[in-house]
Amino acid sequence: MTTLTVIAEGRVPSASGEQHDYIRDLTRSIVATAPRNCEVETFLTSSASTEREYFERSCPGASINMVSRDYQNLMRSWSLGLTGSAHEGLVHSPTLFAPLRRHDVVNDGVQTTVTIHDTTAWTHPDEVGAAAALWSKTMAKRAYKYADAIVVPSHAVAENLSNYIDFGDRVRVITSGTPTSVLSASSSDDRPISPEISVPYVIVEGSLSVSDDVEAVIAAFSASGNAELDETHLVVVSSAGIGAEPFSAMLAKYSLDASRVRLFSQPSGNERRSIYSGAAALVVPWRSDRFASSLLTAFSLGLPVVHADTPVLNEIAGDAGIVVSTTETDDHEARADAYRESLQNVLADDQARSRLSTLGQDRSKAFSWRETGERIWQLHAEL
Repeated sequence: MTTLTVIAEGRVPSASGEQHDYIRDLTRSIVATAPRNCEVETFLTSSASTEREYFERSCPGASINMVSRDYQNLMRSWSLGLTGSAHEGLVHSPTLFAPLRRHDVVNDGVQTTVTIHDTTAWTHPDEVGAAAALWSKTMAKRAYKYADAIVVPSHAVAENLSNYIDFGDRVRVITSGTPTSVLSASSSDDRPISPEISVPYVIVEGSLSVSDDVEAVIAAFSASGNAELDETHLVVVSSAGIGAEPFSAMLAKYSLDASRVRLFSQPSGNERRSIYSGAAALVVPWRSDRFASSLLTAFSLGLPVVHADTPVLNEIAGDAGIVVSTTETDDHEARADAYRESLQNVLADDQARSRLSTLGQDRSKAFSWRETGERIWQLHAEL
């Protein structure tokens, strides 16, 4: 019997709520697609009691290895190469948190694969935090030495990563599916989550970081001079979380009436489905190479999408979204004007929204958790 150990710890440095959902969904997909005579073990630290309950409930076919050491202790040890003699056989980490050490794939039968979701530790270290950026870079260097393969979610990330560390032919592009925390939410929640959200409204997904560029969309809503947009409310959804104080300061900066804006920080799957189901459109203005699972959520629910013109967002969306050319300019006002114009056009055209809804639902079918799980197993078979 072959065992694949999945490092299912979800609290790695710089991990977003989206990555936490990814770890859960990926682990479930690996369990669901295990070949004959193969089994899955989920590896958790002593401080992950909530995750243990989750995997016991959702992955009854997998065993759970909950070690006595806590996450912080193990994170420090593994970053220093102190991995011990455990973790023999096949190991896959949905992050860079992995027991990376020298091994012999042929004679020892040991395989270790890790995942790098984006290059923000290199491109925007101040946004993820100095400690998290240092940890990511340290573990990436260890992966360069010892990992048998590096999984990335898009070809755009694969290309960007090569500018910092050349993993050669060890890089594998394996994309993900729509977060099941949203898809499995009750369809009875397909209504605005609060009567305080006035319709119509547009969602913008992201944080107040420079690379997420939510500020440009907030600016687009201030004093637009367009009847369609002036009558539309804005809902800001942030997986990473946004503090009330800096958010209020941002609205004040652009004199945007707070009664037109709602903030949802770290919403649950039920909340996210409810918010998305009542919206007129989703805007994803990110300028980094993070994988935007929010696009897949919107596509699956038939929500029209407006997104920044970046390689990773274009790769995810295909032709199913409205592309806003903003990445080539550092002119903040120009980016705000570009989003304002695109949103005005989408909100004013019922046929365009219907067409985008259909295109998005078709596009969502290209992303499957089952295929993701099968490709992880195929990767280890190739190794």
